[in-house]
Amino acid sequence: MSVSSPQEITQLLVAWNKGDLKALEQLTPLIHTELHRLAKRHMAGERPGHILQTTALVNEAYLRLINWRNVEWRDRAHFFGLAAQIMRRILVDFARARRREKRGGEALRVPLSEADKVGYERNADLVALDDALQALEKLNRTTQDWDTVQYRARKQAVDRVMRRLLTRAVLYQSYVA
Repeated sequence: MSVSSPQEITQLLVAWNKGDLKALEQLTPLIHTELHRLAKRHMAGERPGHILQTTALVNEAYLRLINWRNVEWRDRAHFFGLAAQIMRRILVDFARARRREKRGGEALRVPLSEADKVGYERNADLVALDDALQALEKLNRTTQDWDTVQYRARKQAVDRVMRRLLTRAVLYQSYVA
């Protein structure tokens, strides 16, 4: 695979935007490596043994990107920025679906004295992180440096999840007492 310049990718994106399917054929191998790198970075934050694999995440994101209508690709950064958002949304949707499966009556019941020993699943963390990022996005739609925002929001999301667990433990303790 040859190394391509950002200008070449931008030109192919613009051509594809204008309906040139040959540009899409040339673009696909050029963006695959970067999409795989993005997916690997997203998957690194997931729990060990995650069912979804990096290649599956790349494929799902790619299908959503090429089937997206009414988008005008400005440049390479715009394309990969949306690709990163799509990957995050795929993982969040996956986490929500997994959490939904586990919801049926299996509520965590922990005595208050043991609440500080309770662990939390990364899926709950990921969903809380996504909620925090969506709230931030509504407040400031011009933020371009999502990596910094995600890092800061992840810490806040973990704190929120722990507060929720402690609140549940307190409520359960008062219910059984």
